[in-house]
Amino acid sequence: MSKENKKDKNNSTISGENDTEVPDTSFITNIKIDVSASPDRPSKTKPLKEKDPSFITNLGEKSPGRTTTLAIDPRPYKKRERVYTTIIVTLSIVVLIQSGWLIWLNFYNPKHWQVNIAGADVGHEQLETLAEAFMRKHLDRSIIITAKNERAALAELAQGQVQIVQTSFPLSADEKKQLTILADRQIKEIIAPKIAVGIYVSKNNPINELTLTQLQAIYNGEIDNWKSLGGEDAPIITCKLENSRSLDSFFEKQVIKNSSWLTKNKNYEGFISNNTFSSTTIGYAEVKDTNPNNTKLLKIKLNDNSEGISPQIGNKLNEQYPLIYNTYWYTTDLNMDILEFFLEEIKSKQK
Repeated sequence: MSKENKKDKNNSTISGENDTEVPDTSFITNIKIDVSASPDRPSKTKPLKEKDPSFITNLGEKSPGRTTTLAIDPRPYKKRERVYTTIIVTLSIVVLIQSGWLIWLNFYNPKHWQVNIAGADVGHEQLETLAEAFMRKHLDRSIIITAKNERAALAELAQGQVQIVQTSFPLSADEKKQLTILADRQIKEIIAPKIAVGIYVSKNNPINELTLTQLQAIYNGEIDNWKSLGGEDAPIITCKLENSRSLDSFFEKQVIKNSSWLTKNKNYEGFISNNTFSSTTIGYAEVKDTNPNNTKLLKIKLNDNSEGISPQIGNKLNEQYPLIYNTYWYTTDLNMDILEFFLEEIKSKQK
């Protein structure tokens, strides 16, 4: 008998000894694991006995119990991933929008929420009143007023650090042109309300008016006793009633006209408060709605033959008063609405 024709006891043909028999495994693909009898869930069907051979025949049949699969469903994870991605993208968009809004508000918004007014240290009381009136009507805007060197304030205007500058002198055409180039915006000029310089003496002083010549002689030291002016026999103490660089500059140019005397006169260089204002003191300050304590405002005569002129007529400034000087506002077109509001408020109060 040849090796190729050998047969086993079951009449099965045996191939060569070197050949390996490959068992049929196709039935495995139909296997499902029966977990209906797992400990965490009571089985509703009768459990199979170990010796019962029928369980073998049921392997390929559909099991009536719960089955499970070994594969993991990725859909819940993908859904969670989409949710997280949506949240991150939404938050990023919100942050970008807020950042862009802040940049626009501070650099490109034609109406800045904060406006800085700097420059000449005169008219502050009036400026503060006007600023408060403006902010009451525009709750989204705030105004800050700061006394500062006028030239330094103009440089800050060109750099965008200050929005409005008040000066006690007008700019030349070349200066305005240069500022326009530096600021990269057209510089606007508005003639602001005029400032009056008042001359104050004690309420007990019998003097009520002085000529410009007499006032100049007093501050130059040529007249040093009240008796020569019709007052009591007492030395004249000259002073200033407020610290204002702009006011000092105007007074020195228009009245004193003697720079060497300024450095020698200690009384003038010092500031005298209202409480120390004596009956022999004379001082100057910006004319306001009310006089400093214990003082009265003198009238000023242009010459010996003219009548004394008061700096105010009612609520209006007397244009004939000799100690008056202009102030000027400089800004770009971004803040013209504020200055126009100021002018309208001033006109309405003077009516």
